[in-house]
Amino acid sequence: AMPTIGANGFLIRKAVLDETEVGDYFFDIDVLYTISKKYPIKLAKVKIGIIHIFSGNLSTFFRKQKRRITDYHHYNKLGMRKYPWGKLNKVGLAKFIFSCLLLFPLLAQTVQGYAKKPDKAWFFHPVACWVTLLVYGWGSISSIVKKEELSRGDWSQ
Repeated sequence: AMPTIGANGFLIRKAVLDETEVGDYFFDIDVLYTISKKYPIKLAKVKIGIIHIFSGNLSTFFRKQKRRITDYHHYNKLGMRKYPWGKLNKVGLAKFIFSCLLLFPLLAQTVQGYAKKPDKAWFFHPVACWVTLLVYGWGSISSIVKKEELSRGDWSQ
């Protein structure tokens, strides 16, 4: 599996990035995947916590997830996505879906996570999983049914 790189920061040689076709709108994982076709990728993971503050409320999280799935399907239909998402582990996806539907696995993950690192963010974990399942599920179904062009006129963070 290819790690996501953009959200957490990364270093790359400018010459390599300049040689890579990224277009006007690019996704970090697609850029890394494209580069990996031409150059060997060397990763070093630093064991340090990352504070990723992007949303102060559920509404913002919902909108961000909606934008992600809408972007994915829109740019995938245009043939602009490079990373082979269709080849990913379907068992992992099924586990996620069943964990959300059965509830107990999410609650167990929350309790285990909180026991390991007591942080109130763990209580958002089940909600974040449910929102992601619903928004991604609805977005995927909608992308099959809808044929309209992507509009970002009313989008906000």
